[in-house]
Amino acid sequence: MVRTNHAICRTSFAASLGNWGAVLLVGMSVWGPCLVCVPAVVHADETTDSPTVAAEIIERIEHGDLDAAVAAVTELDVVSATSPKMLAAMIQTARACEKDQRSDEAAEVYHTAAALANELSTNDPAIIPTAKTAAIWLTAANSLTVVGRDADAFRWLRLAAESTSDTVLAQRVGKSLLSVASGALNANDKLTAGHAYQLAVQQFLLANPEQPNPSIATARLGYAWTLVMAANESGNSEHVAQALAAVDEFIEHHSGHADTSSALLLKMSCESSLGRKEDAESTRERLIHNHPRSDAMCQIVSQACGDAASG
Repeated sequence: MVRTNHAICRTSFAASLGNWGAVLLVGMSVWGPCLVCVPAVVHADETTDSPTVAAEIIERIEHGDLDAAVAAVTELDVVSATSPKMLAAMIQTARACEKDQRSDEAAEVYHTAAALANELSTNDPAIIPTAKTAAIWLTAANSLTVVGRDADAFRWLRLAAESTSDTVLAQRVGKSLLSVASGALNANDKLTAGHAYQLAVQQFLLANPEQPNPSIATARLGYAWTLVMAANESGNSEHVAQALAAVDEFIEHHSGHADTSSALLLKMSCESSLGRKEDAESTRERLIHNHPRSDAMCQIVSQACGDAASG
């Protein structure tokens, strides 16, 4: 099913922050590389003529037989010929699918093309310019994000980020990472969301360290939020301290942001979990004084009323 990308808004944060029982499905201690489905790319054997197969795929597209072209690309998961011509044929197939609004098939073909680009660049870095390979990974990621395959999309965005220090690419990758993170959160995949937010911050800083993209605030707060939930799940004080550091980083860089009050609520929760009662009370006073009409303030009042009733 095709999905529209959504950016995190402050109302969603405020609503989620109201339930401190929410937890991350995996703790920060196991935040390793994401496990995603990567198409198998098999080298050509003596019976496979890559240029001929590529030409046949393109011919099918030109004759309007897109189904046959897609089927031919799909078969290359089993018997594949790795060559630039085959890569070009795959990309042309994916574009034809996009034009025909066949989003799922476009995403899968782009996914295969991204894997082939990775294989080609690994075997012979000179065969395809680095910028072109990164552009293929970025395009594949964007297509995969549209259909909700966020973990697969993150794999290619991470490779694109690692492949070059180009500032224009970094900006585009950062923007795409926010879409991945948002979609992952909607799908309750907080592991992918956390990784995506963290890498987005790095990409925006790489693009312009002095005046990074304003969306870096969303990335910083999103990363902090996922860390807090991971800490809630693990109950590990080190995880809570890491989450608190991430929250403080957001507040330090974005003190005038509309979500600062929600960040202060996160900060207070972390400090309370660490037994830092005086710090938590100081943060509470800061929230009350600076954000008296915020949703976070309503949470403070509701909690106080609940405590008074139970007492």
